Amino acid sequence: MGCQGDWTEFCLRGILHGGDNDSTGTIGGCWFGALYGLKNIPETHMKDLEKYKELVQMGEELYKIARKEE
Repeated sequence: MGCQGDWTEFCLRGILHGGDNDSTGTIGGCWFGALYGLKNIPETHMKDLEKYKELVQMGEELYKIARKEE
């Protein structure tokens, strides 16, 4: 939350630390995406992600479903 939409700041605070960084990175990354979308994340950090296209499609579908319930 303290990164204010800055991906690099999120990585420094949420992933690159001496604690349980794989868990905090995963959870924090999900929240980052939910709050700010993918526009602030460099393409190089996502382009080789397994099932990237499928994940984006599912996210878009979930968003549409959530918007209908409002």
